[in-house]
Amino acid sequence: MNPLPRIIYTDGREHPDGYPETFNGHSVGRWEKGTFVIDTVALDPVTWIDDAGTPHSDAMHIVERLRRVNLTTLSVSVEFNDPKTFTRPWTGIKKTFKLYPDWEYIPGIACEDRFKAEFEKRTVDKGNDRVVLPR
Repeated sequence: MNPLPRIIYTDGREHPDGYPETFNGHSVGRWEKGTFVIDTVALDPVTWIDDAGTPHSDAMHIVERLRRVNLTTLSVSVEFNDPKTFTRPWTGIKKTFKLYPDWEYIPGIACEDRFKAEFEKRTVDKGNDRVVLPR
């Protein structure tokens, strides 16, 4: 999970020339009928496409398509195009998400559970809480 905010420009702009490579790249979005299309370039090649560590080059171009199938269903597909790394464009992700209105999202980051486990071992020292870390 990427905890960084992602900016997707929806004001009709194009990708600027010379935009620096960043973790999230540069994204522009547009509507094609009922589908929101996100076009991303300028992704830092030290990042991975997925949790398995699939690499990419500075030529990576990603197009995501998000479509609301009905009131409670979101369909997402992602196409990867990187002629320096892959022989042809490929669609690596096709997911369907269901809306559960009574659920609440609680944000977190990778490995946060380890910090919480250590924090739960805290002790009271002269009235002040402190975290006791293992040696």
